[in-house]
Amino acid sequence: MAGVGGIFVSLNGSTKKIGSKTRDGYELAIHALELLRDMAFDGVHINWVTHSNNADDFANRITLCETYKVSALSVMCSSRIPHTSCPVPPHRRA
Repeated sequence: MAGVGGIFVSLNGSTKKIGSKTRDGYELAIHALELLRDMAFDGVHINWVTHSNNADDFANRITLCETYKVSALSVMCSSRIPHTSCPVPPHRRA
């Protein structure tokens, strides 16, 4: 993939059950990760929006990143969780 520096995949859970609480398309995202891993593309990033129903899934998310050879995991906080519970400092939130 000449000229492509990175591909971002949005995935809010390590399983369909967790991810589907806040986002559709879990199977499509996993399929994309499989294809990119099989192509040995090294610029794969996962966007993860933290919600109260997926915050405790973080360790599984790291395992998923390792499985699919993901280069970076971007963690964003939903505006629906208390700022004190969010692992991302307020000045870094989008």
